[in-house]
Amino acid sequence: MMAGLVVVGTELAAANFGVVEPEVTGLLPLHDFVHIRAHLGYRIVYGVEDLPQVEPEHLRGATLTLSLSLGPF
Repeated sequence: MMAGLVVVGTELAAANFGVVEPEVTGLLPLHDFVHIRAHLGYRIVYGVEDLPQVEPEHLRGATLTLSLSLGPF
């Protein structure tokens, strides 16, 4: 039998907060079946003031995603 501490149903720090992430997408076709896609966005958060040691600047910021698509989709 293993002895240990099981924490179930204990909330240490919790709050509801919102995240908005507007994004712009660009597509560059290289061939009939090859595309490069870029997503550029910015993450905005609100309502994190209730969480200890968490500020909005810890969670907000720019995002960039690059992807390569292969296939006729």
